[in-house]
Amino acid sequence: MKIEAQRDFTFNPEESISFEGETGPYLLYTVARAKSILRKAPKSLLSGKHDLSLLVKEREKEIASLLSKFPESLQQALRNYSPHILCHFLISLSSAFNSYYHETQVLGAETPETAKARLALVKAVEIVLENALDVLGIKVLEEM
Repeated sequence: MKIEAQRDFTFNPEESISFEGETGPYLLYTVARAKSILRKAPKSLLSGKHDLSLLVKEREKEIASLLSKFPESLQQALRNYSPHILCHFLISLSSAFNSYYHETQVLGAETPETAKARLALVKAVEIVLENALDVLGIKVLEEM
């Protein structure tokens, strides 16, 4: 689905099931990773108000910017009957989120307030990935 319908491509079965790169399993793994972070979080950090101004890292800003582009990507994919547009959006968001995961302590943040803000970002990523994958007819897994 990541390739325009009008273009030719060679299907590689091994590549299609890889957890790395531009693949469905990579996207599913990203959702499972977000869900795992949220499951491990203390309930007190998942409820109440959060201060998103504490999200000051460049990667956090990049993810927030990508999240804001979801409605536009979805509309464009639907309007043009082009699921690859949504797939490219998902790959960009997943790549940014996975880099963030490796660079940043979400649960081990400097302060509980920062952890709450980061968890809100993780939750937003989870919701957008789940919704976009649902539009593509891909069932999300809780764990991988």
